[in-house]
Amino acid sequence: PNALLEIYHPINGYFNSKKSGWTGPDADRYRELLEEAAMSTDNKERAQLFYEAEKLLVGTGVIAPTYLGTYTTYKAKHVKGYYESPHAATDFNRIYIE
Repeated sequence: PNALLEIYHPINGYFNSKKSGWTGPDADRYRELLEEAAMSTDNKERAQLFYEAEKLLVGTGVIAPTYLGTYTTYKAKHVKGYYESPHAATDFNRIYIE
């Protein structure tokens, strides 16, 4: 999770405060949480610190999912081996017609 959360680091991240405009106590706390997690050797503590950091990102509106895309699929009864992936990637190697 650290690699994904570091993207929004207020100073060093790709979407830093200059790009995102995210400053103030929440941004400072987010930076502190990431730095504490980087220093921790306790996996449970790190997980909790990352969780708190994620809550700040979403709770303050720095990142906000705008929508989840949908799509429709038609599969004839004679088509077998088709699996609809939640990631929209279809493995055509296992599809066959019966």
